Amino acid sequence: SLNCQTLEEWRVADFKSLQLDKGQAYVLSTELIEDSKDLYFKGILSLFEALKSINLKLFSWATVKIYYSLYYFLRATMAINGVALIRHKSLYYLKALDGETPVTKGYKKYNSDHSGTINYFIDLFGTDILLSQSVDTTNAYDWLMNKREQVNYRERQFNEPNQSGFWDTIADQINKGNLEKLLKEYIQDKYILCFQEEHAVLAIPIKRALLTKEKLDAEKISIGLTRDQREILLELLPIKIPELLNLIDT
Repeated sequence: SLNCQTLEEWRVADFKSLQLDKGQAYVLSTELIEDSKDLYFKGILSLFEALKSINLKLFSWATVKIYYSLYYFLRATMAINGVALIRHKSLYYLKALDGETPVTKGYKKYNSDHSGTINYFIDLFGTDILLSQSVDTTNAYDWLMNKREQVNYRERQFNEPNQSGFWDTIADQINKGNLEKLLKEYIQDKYILCFQEEHAVLAIPIKRALLTKEKLDAEKISIGLTRDQREILLELLPIKIPELLNLIDT
């Protein structure tokens, strides 16, 4: 154990030399289950806020919220699977298993919280179905991160009352009153629409939400939302589709 009692002790600790024993692995695994619940709530809140914004035809900030929902779902999925992401100067991952040691990589793309999360996820969970195909030659998660960066940094201004081009098909359907129809198509999608550029921005995070909840249920992890949290989520959700409501079932 590093036995760090203060932040300063943590800063100077030789973290990379840590090797978990059986007891430490158990404690880390237990804490990761709790982390997964909090990360999942962050993901659902971000997704539902984005859906509310989209329904109001406010697409710019919705893009950022959608990306963050994906980020939190990836972190939650890693936690459910017993993988911690820990920053100690660099970004490390640590599996909650006896004998495991922290792992980091020397590449820039592994060092930021966002690209690091995506790249470690790809390395550790490469069989994930949302990594089975590309969106315009880019993996789905990097593609969505790039769209967030486009809206947040590369475009000179938010485009309201219009939207960035990758929203055009979805915006057209919303203008025709078809948001519910569109959401049902994404929920029932056999992993085709989520790899098409005109649908990916919304189809990817919806599929990632469903996959994360499926994993929580399989591991019998109750997300334990409070009544107030449930009420907030229900108020945000513009379309009460059973599969979306199931995302907040405990």
